[in-house]
Amino acid sequence: MIENNWININSNQLEQLIEQHNFYYSQKIFSYSCKNICFEVFGQNKYLLTDLGVYFEKANEKTNIDFKKLYKIYIIENNKIKLNNIYFDRGTCSIIAEVNLSFGIIKSLINGVLTYHLGLIPVHGALINIDNKNFIIYGSHNSGKTYMIDYILKKLNNVKISTDDWIGIKLHNNTINAIGIDKNISSIHFNSTNFINLDYDKSKKYYNLSCSDINFTEGKVTEFISLSDTYSPKINLKEYFLKSIINTAYHSPLSLNDITVYKNFWSKNYNLIAKIHVINPFSISDQDRLINIIQK
Repeated sequence: MIENNWININSNQLEQLIEQHNFYYSQKIFSYSCKNICFEVFGQNKYLLTDLGVYFEKANEKTNIDFKKLYKIYIIENNKIKLNNIYFDRGTCSIIAEVNLSFGIIKSLINGVLTYHLGLIPVHGALINIDNKNFIIYGSHNSGKTYMIDYILKKLNNVKISTDDWIGIKLHNNTINAIGIDKNISSIHFNSTNFINLDYDKSKKYYNLSCSDINFTEGKVTEFISLSDTYSPKINLKEYFLKSIINTAYHSPLSLNDITVYKNFWSKNYNLIAKIHVINPFSISDQDRLINIIQK
């Protein structure tokens, strides 16, 4: 399910779109996943921008970091649309996001652009470690990722989490390495007292993975768990994987060229994946099967 329609524009088109709207507030933020990039977010909802400053890190005159690149994101709220239009001027690193507004959409958009900036292959999913074995649990929006992470944490005590939302993939020494991009998680069974109190987004309670909480940030991955309630064994597994893993990248820039790059990466390195499991997160038997898979 691709929720964002990425549209490449030039600087003249960017200026024309900006002139059509008023942006009353702005917030500069950055992520500890990549300290040399700063995001300046413009919008009409100060509470949303304030929450972004809480969720990420505020960048102001006291921030002693030498940012190498600045991305500007202009948020236009349009609750009548079902498909978000993301206009991207790659030359000026500027984005106009016409979205059916939610905090989750904007923070995932920032993580997606961050992954793009780092030159990584994006995956919308969780990266977990159990007994020194790494798993990626991926799926589209509302596919049940947080629900399944909660279930795993409830059932098992030896779980380490790198992220439960956004992953960057790279090839290293002929292995697939996964990097946790978003260090805040929404799983209610995570053992942490580092709450993030948000005013605009009260739908989820987020926890911050502090330095003491983060057990690992990067690791080799050979097993992927896809969440789907529509998959049938009659479907070719490789074709399903290539389509489903790319569809989770919708928060990262997705021109036709980007899709080709992502597809070529996974097609070329498919043989490096030991196992692909498809789990229906709403099936009790599949929930138990997932526990058995990750405990083997």
